[in-house]
Amino acid sequence: MARVLGSWDCVVCGQRNLQGMRLRFHVDGDGARTAWTVAPAFQGFRDILQGGMVLAILDDCMWYAAYGQGAVTLTAEASIRYRAPVGVGEPILAEGRVVERRGRLWLCAAELVRAGSREALARAEGKFLAVSPGRAADLSGGVRVHELPAEDPGAP
Repeated sequence: MARVLGSWDCVVCGQRNLQGMRLRFHVDGDGARTAWTVAPAFQGFRDILQGGMVLAILDDCMWYAAYGQGAVTLTAEASIRYRAPVGVGEPILAEGRVVERRGRLWLCAAELVRAGSREALARAEGKFLAVSPGRAADLSGGVRVHELPAEDPGAP
């Protein structure tokens, strides 16, 4: 069964970050998924989600895919291919998965699609480096990820 996860202060998944996206990630052994309706505060050009925000969503999706398999990681490298503009007010879905693991290195991929048509909007690949438990606690202050209520209407 998928767990619904988020953190407190992250710009992408921080539930206390009122200026952030406040995404909730469904995480299981197959990867991580989230749904969101694009808010105007994150636009670049008028009515289009800013490209860095697209990568931020996919980066978190890949991170949560590795986290779902027990790794706390830092992004070492990420690449993205934009396929179509993402409109403000548009419902979107993102899905990430672990592609391969090589020791401390986790190779992940993620895709962003339109919620209705499943049209591909962007695809990303990333390399994530697992950190030690001590380093993970230092990075997060011990409160990085929290299980959130599944029945919450904001959950995908």
